[in-house]
Amino acid sequence: MQRDVLASFIGIEESRLGEVDTVLTVTPREYDESAVLREAEANRPDLKAAEADVRAARAGLTASRLSWLPYVSVSGSATYNPVSTSSSTVPDSGGTLTISGRNEADRQVSGRVALSWAFFDGLATSSRNASARARLARAQAAYDVLRRNLRGEVHEALLTYQQTLGAEAVARSAVESASESMKLTQQKYNVGSATILDLIDAQVQLQRAQSQFVSALAGIRVAEARIEQVRGSSV
Repeated sequence: MQRDVLASFIGIEESRLGEVDTVLTVTPREYDESAVLREAEANRPDLKAAEADVRAARAGLTASRLSWLPYVSVSGSATYNPVSTSSSTVPDSGGTLTISGRNEADRQVSGRVALSWAFFDGLATSSRNASARARLARAQAAYDVLRRNLRGEVHEALLTYQQTLGAEAVARSAVESASESMKLTQQKYNVGSATILDLIDAQVQLQRAQSQFVSALAGIRVAEARIEQVRGSSV
């Protein structure tokens, strides 16, 4: 169960998780929420995609607005040392007459400058501008929602981590208390002032406290994995 939960938080298949350290030694870490948030904003692929959509929508709106303006197009061509020949046959009194010609020039240069303005296309241009503004508004709204949600995810992940540290401290204290109770009950049983049921009950309480302590350690590992996932870490 813990392997499946850990793989789910990391975002990979359980079979790719590899060997997991079962010693569960935990070293408390200090996280700066603002730093984690900045790292998440820089690394999260969903936020990067939303930001790219906003840039594309803004560029599309700018291009759509520019379509209202007139534009100038310039074209030209040049031909160097052009040669053209011609030949024609015309009837003559004595038969036919062939006329040949040859034209040569140093160069031929032509150019064209045109001013274009979509003056009678106002409705289509207005429609394109409205569509571009709507796309930008949708992209910006989606990006803002992701940023707000990301702030909440970071705060929730760090708060959960602090809660797991507190649960681990409580569980550790419970193990120490159950161990002392077990020792005391064992001594009482040895001198005959406690029954076998008292001893078994103390053993059960100790086992239960140890099990809760292990679950608390595993919860810390899961919380750490959740923080790595939220901030978009590749580790």
